[in-house]
Amino acid sequence: MSMQGKPPTEKQFEIFIRMHSDVGRGLRVYYVYEKMKKFGIKRRVFLYNRVMDALVKTDHLDLAMVVYEDFKEDGLVEESVTFMIMIKGLCREGRIDEAFELLGRMRENLCKPDVFAYITMIRVLIAKGNLDGCLTIWEEMLKDGVHPDAMA
Repeated sequence: MSMQGKPPTEKQFEIFIRMHSDVGRGLRVYYVYEKMKKFGIKRRVFLYNRVMDALVKTDHLDLAMVVYEDFKEDGLVEESVTFMIMIKGLCREGRIDEAFELLGRMRENLCKPDVFAYITMIRVLIAKGNLDGCLTIWEEMLKDGVHPDAMA
């Protein structure tokens, strides 16, 4: 991964991560991420989101949680996208209580969940057969004053 004794640049690491992410190689994404850390390359919110999303999509939620902890340790501020990636992964794994904790943290960071966020959570829970979780999300959505759209 290094050329002529020099570590890859931030842009090269981003390309490696995007390449592996686009073809569903979550563990390779994590490997490149770890190499990036080892070389001391600063990671930005966009890159963290890309890594976490790739890990969630390839059923490596525990590794995504490790990356999320690194994200927080780096002092970065979560965006709505960051929260939704992790909430979606937690819902897919049936970890509803943790998803609600993140939803609460999302509100604390003034990232109000929109109808898209709630519908995404509901769809994931429906796919997993968790109708109780769907109802709970639905109630939270109405409590937040978010009105369902035609897709709901």
